[in-house]
Amino acid sequence: MRPAWACLIGIILAVALNKCTEYYTGTEYSPVKSLAKACETGHATNIIQGFAVGYESSVAAVLIIAAAILASALVFVGATATFVAFGVAMAGIGMLTLTGNTISMDVFGPVADNANGIGEMGYNKDSNNRELQPSDPGYMPPADYKRARQILADLDAVGNTTKAITKASRSARP
Repeated sequence: MRPAWACLIGIILAVALNKCTEYYTGTEYSPVKSLAKACETGHATNIIQGFAVGYESSVAAVLIIAAAILASALVFVGATATFVAFGVAMAGIGMLTLTGNTISMDVFGPVADNANGIGEMGYNKDSNNRELQPSDPGYMPPADYKRARQILADLDAVGNTTKAITKASRSARP
């Protein structure tokens, strides 16, 4: 059962890294809110806060990975060093079991980003890039455009968070 337990540790590691990345990149959590607040006071505070949040997120990820490596090694306690290394490798295999999920999430980021760009470029223009008039079909009043742009901006933020999560999932193999 030891290899199965090491695989389970790898699966837990992948989920924990996804949650950690979501916390540090999601717009609803305090690290991103603190960066937004730092933007209000000037460039220097924004840079300093960016470094602080970046270093904090790196330390959190390293601690999660170190805990998974330690747990997978402890599963093989009493065995030879070769089997301990095998346990760590099995934790990596456990992370790989979520590759399909990571790849499917990876597709969402660019789609959301492109939707935002298309919405920005296509505002009240026809196929020949001429400005639409209020009487033209397809014309969007400025209030509707503002609401649509906010929806696309929110979608873009979710896409960026999703992209960060999938990058963390692909790069953090024990």
